[in-house]
Amino acid sequence: MVHINLNPLDTIFFRDSRPFAAGDYGFAEGGLPSPLSIYGAIGSYYLDAKGISLADFKKNGDPKLGTFDDALAKCDGLRIKGPFLCKDGVPYFPSPSNLWQLKGTTQPYTLLPALPHPDEKNDCPLSHIASGTNDNLEPYDFLLDYDEISLFLTGHYDDIQPALKESDLYVTESRSGNQIDDSTGTVTDGMLYTAQHIRFIEKMPDGEEVVSRATILVIAEQLESTDFIHRSSCMGGERRSLKVTATEPSSPLFPALPVDIVEKIQREKKFFIYLATPALFKEGWKPQPLAGTTLVGAAVGKPSFISGWLSLANKPRPLLKMVPAGAVYFYTIDDATSGTIDQLLSDLHFNKSISDYYPNAGFGTTLVGAW
Repeated sequence: MVHINLNPLDTIFFRDSRPFAAGDYGFAEGGLPSPLSIYGAIGSYYLDAKGISLADFKKNGDPKLGTFDDALAKCDGLRIKGPFLCKDGVPYFPSPSNLWQLKGTTQPYTLLPALPHPDEKNDCPLSHIASGTNDNLEPYDFLLDYDEISLFLTGHYDDIQPALKESDLYVTESRSGNQIDDSTGTVTDGMLYTAQHIRFIEKMPDGEEVVSRATILVIAEQLESTDFIHRSSCMGGERRSLKVTATEPSSPLFPALPVDIVEKIQREKKFFIYLATPALFKEGWKPQPLAGTTLVGAAVGKPSFISGWLSLANKPRPLLKMVPAGAVYFYTIDDATSGTIDQLLSDLHFNKSISDYYPNAGFGTTLVGAW
């Protein structure tokens, strides 16, 4: 396993899924890179470093990347977790969708599903938690570091005191350009366009002698630091450069669930999962059922759409609805055995993906909490 830090050396551009062409009113909106973009960039970096062509990889596979698989789901394939935003090497996670705040304050207000009384009949126990229950509430838009997300997972909501927002890590910039004629290498008349780029913040705080940097962290399970022989790489639109640093951590980012949390879940027969990365589900916002449990509540942010490009087939990937990171799903435990639940919790806590599509590509990474 290796931790890969990507430090953009200039602006980066990752276009959204909407059609775009140069010309009158040509404007391409962009945002942070999706797990699929990062997965492709890391795979391309590895193949380039090893001198392996895409065609050779498709035909013969690779000991570390596994066999070629359009679905990015084979058990022998490269698996990643991320991307995660970082500042000075510290990863930050999106605010959970069930955390809100009173307007004008930063005090978190937690929304939880209302469970029916045991004597009540309820044919549809699932309750959406899509908005605040009070006009004075607004979404909690802070990022949470490791300590703060751990407080959230253990139910210590009032102790959460975040300090960073996404605007503290990157800003957006509009860049204009002109389409180039491939045959002549010159600009094409009338083919102007504007694209929305992202610039990661790099500055020296007052009184400090060390530069503070925002970066991207990706965890790759099959690769090693020795596989990263090039100090830089290119990714995204216009092939912008990034500095690449790979290290092998002494311990996992999230170790196994503490025993007291597992015991609380077993005792109270309920838990939740938090999406640390976006996910793609066949049923839109809803993940596949978990054995021995019942989904009783969900807090899900506004979805977006994602596609991609199959280089070897020279065609786009299908357009899929993406559940954003930060979504929270609440479960009650039915009559499953303690051993079954122990295994389920282990699989869900920063381990196996719950995404129905592209599970190896960083989608559907979850953390487990007690409520």
